[in-house]
Amino acid sequence: VDGESDYAMEIIRVENITINNSIFENHSSAITTKSGYNHEDALGHLFSVHIKNSTFRNNQNGVYFPLNQKALVDFQLTGNKFISNNYGIHIYGNTFGARIIKNNISNNIFYNNSAAMYFGNIQETCSTTGGTSSCGITSVLKEKYGLSDEEYPLRINKNIIVNTKEAQNAGNINEILFDNGSLSSNGKIDFSNNIIKTLAGGVQIIYNNSRGTFIKNNYFETGLGVLEMIKNDTESYSAKKVTFSENTLGLKKENNTDFYLSLSADENVINSNNFPKADSLIYNNSKYAVIGENNYWGTTIESEVKTAIYDFLDDFDLGAVDYTPFLTIPNIT
Repeated sequence: VDGESDYAMEIIRVENITINNSIFENHSSAITTKSGYNHEDALGHLFSVHIKNSTFRNNQNGVYFPLNQKALVDFQLTGNKFISNNYGIHIYGNTFGARIIKNNISNNIFYNNSAAMYFGNIQETCSTTGGTSSCGITSVLKEKYGLSDEEYPLRINKNIIVNTKEAQNAGNINEILFDNGSLSSNGKIDFSNNIIKTLAGGVQIIYNNSRGTFIKNNYFETGLGVLEMIKNDTESYSAKKVTFSENTLGLKKENNTDFYLSLSADENVINSNNFPKADSLIYNNSKYAVIGENNYWGTTIESEVKTAIYDFLDDFDLGAVDYTPFLTIPNIT
């Protein structure tokens, strides 16, 4: 589908739709839906939308779902190519939040987009009145889609993200953005087994993220930082509860002074990673302690590990990073 129209395909109030082996080029948004805000489409939840083996090229947004007050259940985005878009994927909850339930983004290729993925104000579930939640997720639907408290609402696995362009502007300097403003998000995010090679930054988490974001077993080779957690003046809104584990980091571009990991708030765990030898690996921009054990720091010399961390030892207003014990050889498990 090639054209200058606002969108190639609009999907509304659907269940069980598959988009396969298609090409979408030169649109504002290739695939989109209506927002639930102001009753534009207040109950138009999307169930089992599967997009696979398709190409999105030169669009403002490849997939754009403005899901204010709406639910996206069993969304599967697999085996696609996103090339030279502004955003490859843009899922946005606006003021009242998008309900993201059992979504899977896997085995896609993102190449030279301004940003691969943007998630704004996403939440796991809705409030419940009686037996039916406000976004239409009944107990019958929960059983049908295998929804449980242990399920990750959003899994981002086995994707390849490559960007050979310099970061375009201050708004698009990271490949993956989770921006929740002051909304809390009760869901867990599983970001694992991805390859990110970019001249921009890696993952940015702006304010509240979730009750558990797991960034595990990825390879990052970024021009800027790898993980940036944004601190808010209101402490309860700061990004927190991130486990960054078993990742391998390559060197940043030369002369870049950004920290690889910039942390905020509490309950963050940084363990079992392979870091390159560098002077600016972790910045603990909070008053809370960070568990940073069993990482390989590219060196066996403890004084060089200390140099790579900015924490209580550099500023008494900050929490300490507990880096011992540390590995003397890379973690290959």
